Amino acid sequence: MRSVMRTGRGATATGPAPCRAGADHRVTIGLLAATVAVVFCLHLGGRIPPHFTTPAPTTFGLRTTEVTYPGGTEHIRAVRADLRAVLDDCPRADDVILCASELAANAAQHSRSRLPGGTFTVRATVSPGHYARVEVQDNDGPWNQAMTGPARYHGLDIIGAVADAWGSGCDRTTRTIWARFGWPEQP
Repeated sequence: MRSVMRTGRGATATGPAPCRAGADHRVTIGLLAATVAVVFCLHLGGRIPPHFTTPAPTTFGLRTTEVTYPGGTEHIRAVRADLRAVLDDCPRADDVILCASELAANAAQHSRSRLPGGTFTVRATVSPGHYARVEVQDNDGPWNQAMTGPARYHGLDIIGAVADAWGSGCDRTTRTIWARFGWPEQP
């Protein structure tokens, strides 16, 4: 898979696509450790041993969602509503939803997702206190450039202006565009 990354400052880097397996592996190990700890505590009659008093790892707060929608533009409203529920405590929820809406609209209007039977998938990850990330995967194909010109706003320009970083990757059948939003520093 080819991957392109852009930062808000306009710098571009290419390289292999990000690997999600490591994050999934860390969450699985964290859940396994928590399960073992609960079983161990139950075995001790509910008593918690002193070495089990450390705080839980932050991976437990990680929230993810993945929804596949039919390829029509009439489903963009559902994308926004579905993400609103996942981003309830995210201080940049409006930015994330704006960018997801733009990416979903691009998929529904400009890719093969717009063809009969086409779909696009929206994935979101929220790590409270750290970041939110959204990506839209479409059915690739040449983009239908419906209208160009300085008077028209383009979705990717909006994403470049709002997201802290964004990029794209593709293979033979899909294209994925993602955007990442850092959590503001707390005073």
